[in-house]
Amino acid sequence: MYLVFAEHIGDDKFVFDYEKPFYPTVKALVEKYGIKSLVETGVGSVSSGLVAADALGIQGYGCDIFLPRVEWARARHPNAKVTHDESLHYLRTLLPAIAGPVFFWLDAHFPDMQNFAGEKVDGPAWPLYQEVEVIRELCPELSRSVVWCDDLQVITGAEDHLYAQYPQIYDHKPEEYGDPLAATHDFSITEYVMRLEPRA
Repeated sequence: MYLVFAEHIGDDKFVFDYEKPFYPTVKALVEKYGIKSLVETGVGSVSSGLVAADALGIQGYGCDIFLPRVEWARARHPNAKVTHDESLHYLRTLLPAIAGPVFFWLDAHFPDMQNFAGEKVDGPAWPLYQEVEVIRELCPELSRSVVWCDDLQVITGAEDHLYAQYPQIYDHKPEEYGDPLAATHDFSITEYVMRLEPRA
């Protein structure tokens, strides 16, 4: 099965151009570890992880703290199971019920930027490190699971990035986000993508 993404998804939604080069890598990792499930925390406005799950024919799971984004993702990814929840609680609830290795697409950041129609949403601004800790604790097949975050540009020197207003929430250096899985996974950052891959 070839991983092919259309330019447009649904109505006027699209896969960000800067993400497209990384989808073949996602496909290769899913095939290498026999992954049948993808969990995206923070489906947001595009649901990039669920797009990958659909294209690869694997089960997609997702959550978002902002209800309109949940409804949007449910409508456009009917085969996915999308929950209205904060990411840390969601992972603690979901992971004990999932069998087999998982591809984790961690994208639950900056919920206050999802402030539409005057609705204020509160939640952890940058829970990446804590998400990895929960995965270490509860993922049933950690030894064959992959952890991915494609937003490291917000803490790796992109001074003009939209998220530069949030420097106070970066509680770890970029290279420290792999520490919770240091015993089992190899850590790398390629451009802005953090990847934790099972150690051979």
